[in-house]
Amino acid sequence: MAHKEDVFVNLEQQLGEFELLESMYCSPGEFVVDSPDTLVLMRACVNDASSLPKGDLNFSINLEVPVLLEEFSSSEEDEEVPGTSDVQVCKPLIICFQIPQTYPLLSNPTVRVRSNELSRRDEETLNKKLENYINSDHVLGEPCLLNVLEWVKENCGSFFSLDSDIPVSPVANTVPEFCRMWLYMHHIYSKTKRKSILAWAAELELTGFCLPGKPGVVCVEGLSVNASEYYHLLRKMNWKSITCRKRETVECATLKDVKCHCKIQGFGELSFDTHGPRGNHMSMGQFYQYLEQHQLGYMFKELFGVDGKLS
Repeated sequence: MAHKEDVFVNLEQQLGEFELLESMYCSPGEFVVDSPDTLVLMRACVNDASSLPKGDLNFSINLEVPVLLEEFSSSEEDEEVPGTSDVQVCKPLIICFQIPQTYPLLSNPTVRVRSNELSRRDEETLNKKLENYINSDHVLGEPCLLNVLEWVKENCGSFFSLDSDIPVSPVANTVPEFCRMWLYMHHIYSKTKRKSILAWAAELELTGFCLPGKPGVVCVEGLSVNASEYYHLLRKMNWKSITCRKRETVECATLKDVKCHCKIQGFGELSFDTHGPRGNHMSMGQFYQYLEQHQLGYMFKELFGVDGKLS
C-alpha cells in the first residue's frame, strides 16, 4: 500500500505527463479522457491537498500512424529473402492508458492498443510485446508514457499486412457465411511453412488441403471470417508469390449449415507421384483425380489455365 505522500507525488507526475500528451495530441477526436471525474479530483488533490481520488486515470489517444508494409518475395530455393518493395500507408490506432495511483513510484501503467485493421491474433501479440516492453524497460519512479507511445508508433507496422484484395468478414455479422478459398503459391517447399499451414487450419477449424511442391495450392473451407484470417496469416510469411485464385461464399442460416457446404473432411497435406529434376512437381493427373473425387474438378482450369486429365 502506497503512503499518502507517495500518492501525491505520483499524482503530480501523472498530471504532468497527461498534460504533455494532451498538448501534443490536440486535434479534434485525438485525445479522449475516459475518466473525467477522476481527473477533476486529481487536480483538486494536487492543488489543495484534498482527499485522494478513488479511481484510476483513464484516457485514450486516437492516431493515424504511417507504417511501411513490405511486399515479400523469396528465392526459388528453400532459403527465403525479403523483397525490397515497401508501401507506406496510414493505419488507425487507439492507444488506451490506465494509470493507477501507484504509478510511477511502485507500479507500471496498463496500456493497450486496438485497431479495426488488426486481426485478433495480431492485436493480442502486439499488446503482449508492449506489456513486455513496459515491464522490462520502465524504471520505477521515472515517467514512461511518452516512451510507451513512441514504442507503439515505431513497432506497430510489423503487425499490419497488405490484405486489401480479400475482404474480411466482420466478426459481429449475424449471418454465418461459408467460404471456400483457393490460394496459389509459386512453390511450397519450406517445412516451417508447411507446418504452419496445417496448424493454422486446425486452429481456425478449417477443412481443405495443402498441395506442396511447385506450384503450391492451398484450399480452405469454413467460416468466411476464419478463412480470411487464415489468408491474412499466410500473407505475412515470405513468398515468391501468393494469390487468391477464387473465393466462393454462401450465406447460411446456422453454423451447422456452414459445415454442410464443406466437401473435404479435415485438413491435410496431399502427396502424389513426383517428377522433375528436384522431384518437386506433383502429378497433376493425380491431383485432378483428387479434385474430381471431391466434386471440385472445375477448379483445375482456374488454377492452372488448362483442362484437367485423369492419369
